[in-house]
Amino acid sequence: MSTDQTLSIKREFTSTANIHSESGGDLLLLVFLETEYDSLNRIGSCRTAKMSSEVKEDCLGWAARDSSGFPSPYKFPRRFADLFEYGDKPRYRAVGDEQFGHEIAGVVKEVSPNVHRFKVGQHVGVGTYVNSCKECDNCIADREVHCEKGAILTFNSVDVDGTVTKGGYSSYYVVHERYCFRIPDGYPLASAAPLLCAGITVYSPMIRHKMNQPGKSLGVIGLGGLGHLAVKFGKAFGLNVTVFSTSMSKKEEALNLLGSDKFVVSSYEQQMKLLGITHLIIHCPVEDCWHPGLGWRPK
Repeated sequence: MSTDQTLSIKREFTSTANIHSESGGDLLLLVFLETEYDSLNRIGSCRTAKMSSEVKEDCLGWAARDSSGFPSPYKFPRRFADLFEYGDKPRYRAVGDEQFGHEIAGVVKEVSPNVHRFKVGQHVGVGTYVNSCKECDNCIADREVHCEKGAILTFNSVDVDGTVTKGGYSSYYVVHERYCFRIPDGYPLASAAPLLCAGITVYSPMIRHKMNQPGKSLGVIGLGGLGHLAVKFGKAFGLNVTVFSTSMSKKEEALNLLGSDKFVVSSYEQQMKLLGITHLIIHCPVEDCWHPGLGWRPK
C-alpha cells in the first residue's frame, strides 16, 4: 500500500488511539455503535498475518473463535494509519448472512493534511472491500471489486502490509480513502449501512442496463434484502415496478410500504404467461436459484 492514501476506524467503548505517520497526515474517523453489543450468532473467523512491530494490541472487537460460532470480546492489533487513513468507531453496521461487519457507516473525527476527499465531521461509509491493486484495467475503470490481482475484503483478507482485515465489529479500522464513501449529513447512518453492499449489488446492474430511465418497467423477483432495495431504487428512478413473489404474504409490503406498482404471485402460471417478460437481470446467491414462473433454471 502506498503511504499517501489510507484511512483508520474507532469504536465507542474504547479510547481513541494515537495514530501517527512518519510523513504526517492521518484521517481519524469516529463512528459510534447503535448498541454497545450487537446481537449476533457469529462474527466469522480471522486468519493470522505478519504484524508490524509498531502495531499495538489496542483494537477491541468481537470474534467467533471456536466451533460454537458465538462471538466474544477480542483484543487484537491493527496497523497504524498512514497518510489518507481514517480512524473510525463504526456507528452502524449491517449484518449479512456470513459477512459480519462489512458495511460500516461513521463520522470523520480527524483528517490528515493529505486527505483531500474528507473533512472532520463528514459522514462516510465503507463497503465490502478496502483495497485493490489500483493499476489493473478493472481498477482503472472503477471496478475495483473485480481487481485482477484480487480485491482485499473488509473482513478476513490479508492487506498489502501483511495485516488481516477483521471487519467493522471492532474499535477501529484502517482503509484506503479510495474505498471510503461520502454519506449526506442528513441521511441516517443506520439506513446508509445496508446500501454499502446490498444496495450497490442491485444499483450497479440497474445503472449498467440503463434501468434508471423514467417510464421503463422493472420486475423484481423476490422481496428480500436485495429485492426490496431494487424496488426502492426503481421507484426513485421513476420506473414502473412489478414485484414477483411465490405467495401473497408480501403483497401488502410490496404495494403499500415500498410502493411497487404491481404484485404478481409467480406460482400462478397463467399470470406469468400474460406478462410477456423479455429481459431479465438475475442475481443468484445460491446455485438452485430459479422461479417456477420462469420455466427454466440458470446454467
